[in-house]
Amino acid sequence: MEVLGVDACGKQGWGEIALADGVYAGSLADCRLDTLIERAASARVIAVGAGA
Repeated sequence: MEVLGVDACGKQGWGEIALADGVYAGSLADCRLDTLIERAASARVIAVGAGA
């Protein structure tokens, strides 16, 4: 199962870490959150950080 963690990455936009079956599977960064979500079509869970 693929899951993603997404959080704000300063002025650069958003960063994403992917896990596949609990193992690191890659990372991406983009200035748009919707772009990262579109790339994650196979993910079962996408968790987005809520900032402080």
